[in-house]
Order: sequence, then C-alpha cells, then structure tokens
Amino acid sequence: MYPKVSVIIIAKNEPRIRYTLESLANQTVKPYEVLVVVNDASDISAEIAKVYINKLPIKIVLSETPGYGGARKTGVEQALGDIIVFIDAD
Repeated sequence: MYPKVSVIIIAKNEPRIRYTLESLANQTVKPYEVLVVVNDASDISAEIAKVYINKLPIKIVLSETPGYGGARKTGVEQALGDIIVFIDAD
C-alpha cells in the first residue's frame, strides 16, 4: 500500500496550473489529496482547479496569512497525508 501523499500548490492567478493538475491526474499513483492554496477565493487558479475536481481529490484552501510562507503554513495545517509535497503551480 502506498503512503498518503498530500500535494500542496501555492498559486496566485496562475493560468498554467492546469498543466500541473493535468500531470498529477495522469500519474499512475494519484496523490491522496491536492491542496491549492490561494489568498483570494476568486483567484483564477482556484477556478481552474475546480475543473479538475472530478479527476483529482482537490481542496481549495484560502490562506488569510499573506505571503508564500503563510500560504505554505496554511497548506500544511490543512493537509491530511502522511507525506507532504510542495510543487509550483506552473
């Protein structure tokens, strides 16, 4: 059995996130969860990620703490996997 892997993607208006999510969806072993962390619920990254909810176990996470470090912390706090992986949105 594979460990539960949480993939955290920090994004801010990143249209290329679709390629990252498509790559994750095409993996032989899918992640346990994919957390897309944004600072604004209307962020285009969040809107694009919603398209992939049928292909991946995606959670849109709103970070109220500004900056990249705050977004990482928020993602880790929300992750449920045994292993946490950070990847870029693009």
